[in-house]
Order: sequence, then C-alpha cells, then structure tokens
Amino acid sequence: MAAADDTSQINPSSDENMSNNNGDDDDALLSITNEIINVLSLDDSEHKNEIVNDFLEDGRQSLVKYKEDIIPKVYKEVMSDNDNTLIKLFKKYIETDLEKVCVKTYPWLISFLEEYRKGENHEIYDCVFTRTANYGATYMKDCPILSFVLQLLFEGIDDECLKETNVFDDLWFAVTNDGLKSITKYSAYIVKSVMNEQLKRQSILFQVLREYYREDVFLSLKESNITDKKNLYELALDDVAEQGWLSDLKSIEESITPKSYKAVLEKLRSFHQKQKSKESKKSDTKEVHQTKPDSQSGSTSTKNEMTSKEKQNDFVWSSITCDGCRMKPLIGERYRCETCGNYDLCAKCQEKGHEHELKLVPKSKGDNETKSSLFYGMDAKEKDIFTRINQHRRQYGLPSLEPSVNLAYVAHTHAVDVVENSPDVNGGNMHSWSNKGKWKPVTYTPDHRYGQLMWSKPSEISNYKFDGFEISFGPSKRLRETSTVNPTEAVNCWKNSPGHNAVMVQQGIFHHPPMKAMGVGVYKGYACVWFGQEKDTFPAPS
Repeated sequence: MAAADDTSQINPSSDENMSNNNGDDDDALLSITNEIINVLSLDDSEHKNEIVNDFLEDGRQSLVKYKEDIIPKVYKEVMSDNDNTLIKLFKKYIETDLEKVCVKTYPWLISFLEEYRKGENHEIYDCVFTRTANYGATYMKDCPILSFVLQLLFEGIDDECLKETNVFDDLWFAVTNDGLKSITKYSAYIVKSVMNEQLKRQSILFQVLREYYREDVFLSLKESNITDKKNLYELALDDVAEQGWLSDLKSIEESITPKSYKAVLEKLRSFHQKQKSKESKKSDTKEVHQTKPDSQSGSTSTKNEMTSKEKQNDFVWSSITCDGCRMKPLIGERYRCETCGNYDLCAKCQEKGHEHELKLVPKSKGDNETKSSLFYGMDAKEKDIFTRINQHRRQYGLPSLEPSVNLAYVAHTHAVDVVENSPDVNGGNMHSWSNKGKWKPVTYTPDHRYGQLMWSKPSEISNYKFDGFEISFGPSKRLRETSTVNPTEAVNCWKNSPGHNAVMVQQGIFHHPPMKAMGVGVYKGYACVWFGQEKDTFPAPS
C-alpha cells in the first residue's frame, strides 16, 4: 500500500454521460496540446513530447533549459510577457483539466472558479492562473484544488510575497494540520469580510478542506471499529476540517464507545505535525514516494590507473549502474561514454557496441566494495537510510526491521522508473509505474483505484511473496536527473510528513499487520523504501 500524500478523493464514475464528457475533455486537452506544439514550432523536433510534458508540469520557466531546441524568434516571443498565446493556451489547459476532474465530483468548486473568472475578482483569477502557467506545479503542493482556493482567497499573498517569504507554506501547513480555524493567523493577507465568510462551515474553503482530510479521517474511523451510522463519518469529518487533527470530535463522542473514541483520537493525532522552525525559502519542494533496479547515478574518482583488466573482474562500483543491462552495482570492468556524459556500461554490454567511443574507467580505492560487503543488495547510501529508519522506529518502541534484498530490488527498480520514465506525468502520482518495463503499468491515483497493481509489485517483479507498503523522496521532475539524495534529509522529510511517518512507525491504517522487512533503493535524486509484512526468506532476484 502506498503512503500517498494526495488526499483529495475523486470517485470514478461509470455514468455513461460522464464517460462521454471525459472523452470530450480528453479530446480538448489533446487539441490544446497540439496548439502548444504549433506555437512553439516543435512539429519537427525530436524532443517535442519531452518539452511539452515539462511545460505542462512546470510551466513556462521549464522552457529555459530547452532554449537551444526552440527557434530564437519563437523563444523570444513566448518568453516576452504574460499575455501571449502560449500563456493563454496553458491557462485554457488548466481550466479544461480542472473541469474534467471536478465537473461531477466537485460541482461547487467549478461554480466558485466561474464566479472569480467572470466576476469582479477576475483580475485575481487571472493572476493565479498566470502564476500557474509560469511556474506549473510549484505552488500546487499535494492537493491542487486546495492550492487554487487558497491562492484566490488570500489575495495578499501575491507573486512578490511568494518569492520572498514562506507565508504560503506556513498557511498551507496551518490549514492542513489545524483546520479552517487556523486561517485567522493570516488575516493580514485576506479581506476581512472574505475571511469571516470562509470561517463558516458552508464556505468553499471548508468544503475543500473536507476533501483534503476525508480519506485519512474515514480510514481512522474504520480502523477504530466505528461504523458509519447516523452520519457519524460526516460529522467527524466536519470537526476535523474545522479544527484539524487535534479535534476532540465532540460531534460523535456521545454516539460511540469510550474505547473507540479514545482509539480514533489517537489515530487522528498521529497525523498532526509540529510547526517546523523557519527555513530559507526553497524554490523546489521535495516530494515523497518509492523503488529499485537500474541506474547510473553518482560519479567516481579516477586517480588510480589500471595495470590489468583482470584486476577489475571483481571490482564493485557501489554507486554505479550499467545503463545497458541495469546491473547495480556494476561489477567488473566499467566503460564510460564521454560523449553521452553520465553513461556507463559493464564489460558484457560494452561488447555489444555503442554509437560513441567507450573508455575503460580506472578503479579507485574509494570505490571498491566486495560483493559480500553489500548490505542485502543495498549500497552505503541505501544502508544509511535503512539504519536511520530503524533508529526512528526504536524511538517508538518498535523492533528493527530486517533487510530484504527483494524489497531493495523493487525499491531501486521503481526509483529508476520514476527518474528515467516519469510515470507520474499523465494523471498519476509518483506511486505510478510506467509501461516501459517488465511489469504491469500503473497510473496511481488518490482514490487507490488501481492500488493493488502497485502494492503487489514485490511479488510481481521479485521473489518476495507478499504485498508491500511504499514511501519515496525526491525533487520535481526536472531536477531528478541532476540532484542527489541526502539520507538525513530524506528520513527527516518522511518523519515530518504524517502519512509517511505513519508507515515507518506503523500508525493508523499501517498498524496491522506488523511489518518485518524493509528494502531501500536510491537512484540519482530519488529514494524509495518498501516495507513488507514477512521476513525475506526467498531467493535473491536474478
């Protein structure tokens, strides 16, 4: 099971009319995409899909890295102002995509957006959607509908404020931990009459917060053996949306047993985070997800020269993966293509040939690890993460998890898939798996509709016979290739995320069955961890 951060729940519908509407919306989105390709004059570009995908995910700023792939005149025109054709197309794309998602599930949100778009606040609407067109998902956090509503309501948090302060981050932290009532702390950024209106339980912000909290609240109630009678679930959700994870749930206290009441309060409070100290503003927010097998991250020193190839036969390049067969770590002779850059092949793959010249990389004393020194298929950085998670578990009185070579393989396989194939760019989140491997592809969505396809990956691609839980850590798509993982930062990030921390220390819905095994995979700027309910007594994956 995934420790998914996106808690907005979109229920799939089998309604025939809805299916037809979705088809029309898909056609509209495709049409807009083709218009974007045309505006950027990318019809003949071999990189057009990559450029457009990055643009739709990260906004106009993403085009900077493709400057050499775009005609200079076109580049100058599309980067010139906020009222050109490209920006208008992006805004149109966002509006169409939002309508597709919300038209039946959240009709009240569509009405709210329309009021802003056509009413006296249309300038605020244009500003927010232009900001999104420029910066993509930068301010979307893990729930786009909540982000849009907050940006529209808190008009005082303008572009300058977003760039120079952490106010929006603090506001987000407040409402997703302490509920609707916490917005009074940010009264300087919202019109007083608007704030007073939003503090009511009928407000748009209250409705959006209900959707944000819904999944975890309902699962916590279920795990506490509370049945959904007399509207108890909705009443509890109202309390949490208004007061946050520390709500006392007075609305249902008298309608359930004291034992269940105590249990559900403990589960809900386990999601609450303490406010972190102020940090310098970061332009790229790290996310959390999970996986293991093919890669090529890391660089190695080449100070020492080889005296004979035989000396490299058992040499272990602990941080290197063969870009041909995906052997990780690469063992034996290592060949590098200096034309391609960060591209390495093992001796066997080198014999098959390559389009550019390959050079044998001399070994370095600091690089070598014997096969026996590898920690159940995990290198030093992966072992560091494994150790830190077990240390964190012991602080909660939990036993250490045993290392699993199979779960480590699954973790690394998924990390590579996320970095190399970006399976999360077409409607799924980063628990998704692409269609470019020897596994069943998964578009993982917040409603967990295809969750079993992801949870079963250990038994599908390794010799582990059980399902697993997954968490992960990494930057936005454009930085995955060039960044690296800091184990301390990764584990601290998971600790500070209620959903991910719940997986590590088995709280809430992850309390049972108890976990017994863990495997870690790191690839370039991405880290994944898989947890299993049984010890790994199975053969290592081939």
